[in-house]
Amino acid sequence: MKKLYTLVLTLISMSAFAQETKQMQVLKWIQTDETLLSVELEKVANSIITRFNQSKIAQISSNKIPSNLPPNYLLEMKPSTSAAEGFAFRKVVDSTQTIWFDYTAISRSSVGLLVTNISNGTLHSNYNLNGEASVDQEFTLRFQDLGWNKGTAMTDSLKKQITSKAKILLGSKFGPVRAKAFDAMLVNIGVYAANLPFQIFPFRMPFKEVLTTKKDRAVLVAISGLIELGFPLERGVVIYEILERKVDGITYEQAKYLGTAIHQINKKTKAAEFEVSKGGEEILSALNSGKQLWYAPFSPFVKNKYPDARPGIALQMAAADLTPRQWSDLYYKLRVSSLAVRGGYNPIVDRGKNALIQKEREIQKGDAYIDKANIEQFKAVGAGYIIDIQFISFKDVFDQSTHIFRFEVKYVIRLIQVETSEVLAEVSSTFDQSWSHPMAAFSDRKDAQEYMQMSAAGNNYKPVLRTIGLNYLSFNLREVFNRALPLKIDVLEIIEEKKDKAERILVAGNFNAKVKDDDYYICRKKLTQVGGEELIRIEQIGVGDIDGTVGTGMAIIKLKKGEKEVFQAMKAGEKLYCFDKPEWFIDGQYTQQLKRAGF
Repeated sequence: MKKLYTLVLTLISMSAFAQETKQMQVLKWIQTDETLLSVELEKVANSIITRFNQSKIAQISSNKIPSNLPPNYLLEMKPSTSAAEGFAFRKVVDSTQTIWFDYTAISRSSVGLLVTNISNGTLHSNYNLNGEASVDQEFTLRFQDLGWNKGTAMTDSLKKQITSKAKILLGSKFGPVRAKAFDAMLVNIGVYAANLPFQIFPFRMPFKEVLTTKKDRAVLVAISGLIELGFPLERGVVIYEILERKVDGITYEQAKYLGTAIHQINKKTKAAEFEVSKGGEEILSALNSGKQLWYAPFSPFVKNKYPDARPGIALQMAAADLTPRQWSDLYYKLRVSSLAVRGGYNPIVDRGKNALIQKEREIQKGDAYIDKANIEQFKAVGAGYIIDIQFISFKDVFDQSTHIFRFEVKYVIRLIQVETSEVLAEVSSTFDQSWSHPMAAFSDRKDAQEYMQMSAAGNNYKPVLRTIGLNYLSFNLREVFNRALPLKIDVLEIIEEKKDKAERILVAGNFNAKVKDDDYYICRKKLTQVGGEELIRIEQIGVGDIDGTVGTGMAIIKLKKGEKEVFQAMKAGEKLYCFDKPEWFIDGQYTQQLKRAGF
């Protein structure tokens, strides 16, 4: 069952704060097959919608309320819910001949949100909201209800029997407790949703005025505009200055944090007054020196001045054996994965949504390559590259006697250049996942739901298992991108050194610095002549992890290997780079790709 919500989000004019006026529209709720939970899912979605409405930066009205505003963005929600519970023996009270039990209900929800720019089909941003709440309730049962006599020794075996029987007897009373946990979870996820408009459309405003000072530090400052936007006043704002760095023709903005200010909720002050909780001296000194300062909700907002003609990346998937729901779920997963891998390097062209909005023809293709007509369509929506995925085979196995699941899929990913139809990279992969669920009573409803779905399917379980297995599937997109379009990350400077060793370095490039699950390798470039051809070889000299970000595409790398070598190279004036996977470029066979990336 699918439900479509057409929502209108209107950004108020921010001209007073040197911001562009924007409008945002249209939300489609991607419904999952959790039909038993459809009412709960709708409540989760409505909780987020209600919170969005409380912010003037993004006002939402459902399709039941007509709007004349033109659509600018598509906001999609993919909600899911799960629940767990615990029931335990607590104590025996002989005087009242009662036994006490503790019951805990836990409710969880996860909501994926995607924001797509309708005008050009690019994926603007993606977020994942998680909410959780638990409610505890005490219950009592009399000895006679449980068939237990006063004074009888309580053994572990007897305790288990009594607890099992009590759970059955009290089962009808658990529903209201679960409902309380669910309602509490709605409140929690709504609180997180209240901040989303400010994160989907981050902004900054000029900071100009210190109201009161004490011993050369700012105490109260004037912050205007946030209250009018419905900004949650319990949250602080950061005050900072912006440093610009130019690297290879791209201007990177680096945020230099100065301090934090918090609204005076419990004092009789003007609405625009905020108390400086940190950095009072730094804020006052910077302002007195004539520097331009800014403030922003949550964290500093900086941006890169990329060339306007950045080619977008479109997604295409050939999978004849998938149901429409499976195809939709995978497409969603790919869009999120692509955004996470590339960050600000290339916009993700969501041709699927462009087709939805412009009523284009169906994009699923039987072959893996792109015909001329399709090339022109991808060009029309700003795609310079295409991620093309072809599924080769599936293996779906379920052992009903042991409850063991096994899912395997073989697929090929190609990155194709739209202009030339050239396959820039091709990687074959096999994803294999095995898992099992306990054969006893389930405490987690996700496990229970998977098992019940499989049991209900009987011998025709393969389509169900495939849907479940595809939820676990992860694509190796980073390998494809790194081979075809290696990220050019420049090492700018050593920002912390100790005893002729580089401890931390500052890097900048067209990469997503928030992706921290991989090592980053510090390398130097070498040119080698082979048969009259100049090849680019990469030599690794150090390894580090991201230790923090200072701007979009700018990060601090904490070295864990090669500290001395990196120190010596930087002091000697050598140009160093960061790589995600340098081994592909060691022998020079990827010279064309490195040159394409600007090395």
